[in-house]
Amino acid sequence: MAGSRTYGFTQARDSLKAILDSSERGGLSTIRRPDRAPAAVVNGESLRRYLELTVVANVQVVNEDGAWAVFMPGQPLAAEATQLGEALAGFVDA
Repeated sequence: MAGSRTYGFTQARDSLKAILDSSERGGLSTIRRPDRAPAAVVNGESLRRYLELTVVANVQVVNEDGAWAVFMPGQPLAAEATQLGEALAGFVDA
């Protein structure tokens, strides 16, 4: 990992290029705002690989009343469509 750094909101806004450059190198930037949970900026591809290795893909597909629903119980991912292919594509996008 390239390192981590914490920014206040105004400093993060002024340092957006540095934050994104750090993310590309594998770094982590945390942005804090008063009275709010911190936000993290990380490399999207690294995050995708980590989730791929650590999240159990308990995807469920249900056909009910002429519609297909695709979802992961306990996760905020779901899609619904009349055609299975459309529901799967929507789920992937989600």
